[in-house]
Amino acid sequence: MTSERILAIIRSRLLKMLAKALPYIYLQLDKNLCVYFPSDSFGALEENLLIGRNIYFDIPSIAEADTIIDLGAHVGSFTIYAILYSKPGARIIAVEPSNNNFIFLLANLNLFENVIKEKSLEILALKKAVWSYRGVL
Repeated sequence: MTSERILAIIRSRLLKMLAKALPYIYLQLDKNLCVYFPSDSFGALEENLLIGRNIYFDIPSIAEADTIIDLGAHVGSFTIYAILYSKPGARIIAVEPSNNNFIFLLANLNLFENVIKEKSLEILALKKAVWSYRGVL
């Protein structure tokens, strides 16, 4: 087991202890990486930001994409992953229907404003739901 993985496990366990007291927490994961995150959603945080790779998409596939769409963006852990590893000028669309999660998605996007500007990324955050047919849920 690598030292990065051990550190991720320790962080995850510490966060689980905090989950009982704080519904949303501000995490400084390293010198340049801070996020707001619900304390009960460690899986998404770990798979996208703590272990340094996403379990569904590898960095080359993100880096080659012109457009990246995050449906059910939650508070943006995959969106942040996409911001960090996308090519300059890429378009990233984050869609999240939950009001609370959307507020923290916007807060997290704000934390990465410098990276977004440096890479000339086009970010579109939508407070919408996605379903297989039109209607009201």
